Amino acid sequence: MARKTTHHAVALPPHGIHVESHAHGPDFKVARHVHACHSLIHVVSGQGRCVLGRTVHDLSPGHAILIRSGRAHELIDTPGDPMVVFVVYFSPAVFSRHRKLFEPVSRLTAARWLPPPRARRARQALREMLHEQQRRALKFDAAIDHCLCSLIVELHRVAAETGGMPTAVDSPQRRSRQRVQNVVDYLADHYFETCNMAEAARMARLSQRRFRTIFRAVTGRGFSRHIHYLRLARAAALLEQTALPVSAIAFEVGYEEISTFYRAFRREIGISPLAYRQCRTVGTKEHFTTEARRTRRNGED
Repeated sequence: MARKTTHHAVALPPHGIHVESHAHGPDFKVARHVHACHSLIHVVSGQGRCVLGRTVHDLSPGHAILIRSGRAHELIDTPGDPMVVFVVYFSPAVFSRHRKLFEPVSRLTAARWLPPPRARRARQALREMLHEQQRRALKFDAAIDHCLCSLIVELHRVAAETGGMPTAVDSPQRRSRQRVQNVVDYLADHYFETCNMAEAARMARLSQRRFRTIFRAVTGRGFSRHIHYLRLARAAALLEQTALPVSAIAFEVGYEEISTFYRAFRREIGISPLAYRQCRTVGTKEHFTTEARRTRRNGED
């Protein structure tokens, strides 16, 4: 027997975009339904599932999923941990206006988890949309449109950084390694942001144990040591190439505390940042590299 699907009407304004926040109650469930418009769901807190067609997507804080118009779906909260979600509804006309941007994201086969820096930007864009929607200041509709596009850009980048749809010829092991490699590539450009191994494992859609094993095989380092390695490589370059104060360099590469930076630099390079800056000849730097190798023999994080 076919499951019943209801049609939920959404009243869109003339500019075609409307955003709402929903705080679900205990044992919340939205029956299987369709919209005449498209929708973008972003989870702020809680746990649950989105049943989209025949596919079940697990949802947790930071997840986002774009649902095209006419696609049957339902939201189901995890008992005892109801979700708080933002939902952006937008018209087919808005989709068509930004088709080159929206179309690839609409074809993603899974909900995407946004790493904390991206999730913060997404939440900020959603807050701005709510603010513009309520105030209706000059050109508010253009501001809301801009915020929606910025949300889709974040999904684009996450999809590119963490891997798109797997192909039929890929093995599970190869796909897992590729997803870890995508995280490694992401860290190479975002080493200055706060990211722990639990978050990185979620980006790769792997357990922490499995992620740790593959990550070490790919990089030759543990996760924490690799983050320090990336940060300190950039710090060493800045010490050589600029006259920036050590405190400014520490902040730029991701260290909140100058003392943490000094300890990490001495452990990895073998001497202090100031000593490194003062002795930048080729021969001396080779000596430092040797010292760093000796220091690293003590183990990795």
